[in-house]
Amino acid sequence: MVVIIGVLAIVGGILIWVLRAHSAVTAVRDLDRDTKGLRRRIRHAVQDFAGGALRRINDPRLAAAILMIQLVRAEGAMSAEEKTEILDVMETKLGLPDPAATFEKAWGYTEPGRPFSIFADELLPLFRKSLDARERDDLVGMLRRIAAADAPPSDLQGEAVIRLKKRLRS
Repeated sequence: MVVIIGVLAIVGGILIWVLRAHSAVTAVRDLDRDTKGLRRRIRHAVQDFAGGALRRINDPRLAAAILMIQLVRAEGAMSAEEKTEILDVMETKLGLPDPAATFEKAWGYTEPGRPFSIFADELLPLFRKSLDARERDDLVGMLRRIAAADAPPSDLQGEAVIRLKKRLRS
């Protein structure tokens, strides 16, 4: 009789432990689901404090390549003419020894459909620190050239380049 009571006590203890573990897992899942907005705000706060991937870039030539690619990708898919023009600018104007490798590296920083101004704002401190007035004007000229690579620049592209030009001068 004592053995049966002992076995029942052990089985009951295990059953209670399993039920409590299950309820704890359910509570954690509910908390995770309910705090997605909080996690997003925390992630953005950490990025603002520590800086995103773009803020860690130290090479203004790579930053210029990123802006050229993003200017095109913000509008949709990149055409062959636009890619050729970007590679030509990277080789002739930026003096990059391996424009194709830099293009691939810069491509990894860009996002289709994401506004150009977000990228420009994050890279603006680098350009202000690294480029003189003539080089800043050259950057704006390169962006205008890329925007007009296969068709006249869209209103959005034109406004984005004008905004960057104003922010570079202020």
